[in-house]
Parts: sequence; structure tokens; C-alpha cells
Amino acid sequence: MERYETYRPLADLPSQFSHGYVSETNDGVVVVTLYGEGSSRALNLRFKDVPAFRCVMEECRLSGFEGIWDEPEKNVPCFIVHNSEWVTQFSEAELVHHRNPTHYAFLTAWREIEVLSTSPPEVSWQTAASQETHPK
Repeated sequence: MERYETYRPLADLPSQFSHGYVSETNDGVVVVTLYGEGSSRALNLRFKDVPAFRCVMEECRLSGFEGIWDEPEKNVPCFIVHNSEWVTQFSEAELVHHRNPTHYAFLTAWREIEVLSTSPPEVSWQTAASQETHPK
């Protein structure tokens, strides 16, 4: 059974992100940017070794979230997923260059952004002045 462990990439995370997006740079870096409701900054995570990422509408993943917020210390929208069902869908050959990836999950009001990566992301707060325009 999957187990969601709270992941705190930086201090003072909001309890919920209103929206976010995932993109890929020309050199293969996957960037996840998450916006808090009414906040002047965004959480920016840059993953360098990513075999897969996806964005799923939250109503398609409700069964995986039971009990996530039962404990106050878990009231953060960032997780590492242990015993990931998604990882098991890949064959050994598909992950030959990406052994034992970590499954990261980020929840927004409308979707879950998930990333498989073999190395932790570079994480920073991005201010409103430096934010690019992306659709919500």
C-alpha cells in the first residue's frame, strides 16, 4: 500500500497550493512551480534526473489521499510516496538509467503533480517579480 510521507523542501510552506505547473527545459531539467493562494511568491523545484512526471486531476487520485491530513504535522501539500504503485508500472529496462527513483507528489486545489527523480530537487522561493506568466 502506498504511504505518503510529508516532505518539507523549505520552511514556512502554505497548507495548500492554489495552482501549479510542470515544465521541461531544453537540457532536460523538470521544473515544478507551485503558487499559494494570494501569495507574492511561488515554490520552485528543479529536478535534474527525471525518468517520468505527470499531472493528474485530483478527483482521479482521491483514493490515495485517505488519512493524509489526519495528523496536523502532515498539513503540508508536498509528499514523498513510499511503495509507489506508479514506480512499479515501469520495467527494470525502462529505469535502467534511473535506478530507485523517489516519487514526489505535490497537491494543488485541482491537481496532483508527480515527479520521479533519482536526486533531490534544487528548491527556492520565486518572487512575483521573477515569475513567468503561466496559465492557471
